[in-house]
Parts: sequence; C-alpha cells; structure tokens
Amino acid sequence: MSGGRGTITLRLPSFAWAPRLLRATGRGLRGLGSGRGLVVGAVLVAVLAATTGVVAWRAHQVESDRDARAAALESARTRVGAMLSYDYRTLDADLAVAAGNTTGPFRTRYRTLLTDVVGPNAEKRKVITQADVADAAVVSGDTDSARLLVFLTQRTRAGSATQPTSTRSRLVVDMGHTAKGWFVTGFKPA
Repeated sequence: MSGGRGTITLRLPSFAWAPRLLRATGRGLRGLGSGRGLVVGAVLVAVLAATTGVVAWRAHQVESDRDARAAALESARTRVGAMLSYDYRTLDADLAVAAGNTTGPFRTRYRTLLTDVVGPNAEKRKVITQADVADAAVVSGDTDSARLLVFLTQRTRAGSATQPTSTRSRLVVDMGHTAKGWFVTGFKPA
C-alpha cells in the first residue's frame, strides 16, 4: 500500500496464473460448467474474494491505527503540559486539572503523588511552573494505546526569584483511548 497523506492505494496480488491453471485441467475456460473445471473456478473465485477481503480489512486497520496515533499525539501535546504546570496560589484547581488528564490505575497513583509530594512542596517553596510541549513523536500505537516521546520546556519560579529557570526534558508518555478521548496512562523520564 502506498499513497499520499490521507490517500490509500491498494495493490492487489496478480492472478495472471489463473487462466493457466484452468487450461491445465484439460477443459480450459469452456469447461467451467463441468465437474473439475467448476471446482477450480469456484476455488479461484473464493481465493480472490478472500484475498480482496483481507487486503481491504488490513488497509482499513492501517488507516485506523494511523488516525489513532495522530489523535493520541495531539492529545498528549495538550495534556502533558497541563499535567506538569501549576501555581502555588491556585494549587487545588491546578492539581485537579493535572489529575484529570490521566486515566486508569495511573490516575490514582498520580493523584497521590500530587497530593502527598508536589502540592506540599509547591506551597512550601511558593512554586510556579509552566510546562510546554516543545515537540512530540509517536513511538508506537494502535487504536487503543500509544507510546510517545515528548520533549518539554519547563519554566519554574520559586520563592522570591524574579526570573524563572528553564529546563528541558524528555518523557516517554503512554496514552490510552477511552470513550472520552485519549488520556495519559503513564509517563517516565526518557
């Protein structure tokens, strides 16, 4: 299969051998109405139908996976930045937004991390941090899950500092598809 963006071109296998097979039965194309020729013709039609069906199903699956990876990538670009951005002055709302970008068992673990570690530390040190996804790419994925490499720029200001410090990092981000869209199911430093 090949084609430009948004276009799929199917290349079906060649069935040039079919007439030779029919001639080999000793009856040729005219013998299709009789015993052996009819069986050979029926087998050829079944093989052609099955091959066409498999090729069409696989083309649909490839297109579905490609669309899912693109949707997961777009969601990660928004969700990861929101998960890692917070302001000690609006901490409860920011941490709720952060946890709301996750799903599955990771949501519980991440909410605990935010409540037990990030929140108290941010309040104590008066941290304001803004995370932005600089770039991201899909490592693997299908219609249900995707793994991405995400490049972040994070600007953080703590205490009485007047200028934020800027750091860059990479994350491997796992995304899961739910009825409400794509959400983060895990991440770790790359």
